[in-house]
Amino acid sequence: MAAYGVDGEQEHHRVAVHEVLHALDERTWIAYDRPAGWKQSIAALDEFLTART
Repeated sequence: MAAYGVDGEQEHHRVAVHEVLHALDERTWIAYDRPAGWKQSIAALDEFLTART
């Protein structure tokens, strides 16, 4: 992360929050649009979100 200028606890926390919000946005889109393989994608995103929150 240092290559992106992320250093310090606050910056790491900001990036972690961004990743969770992005995953939640993606999960919402998949649940609404239901593309092929959507159930597997939802399950994977749920695991990610559970581990991060």
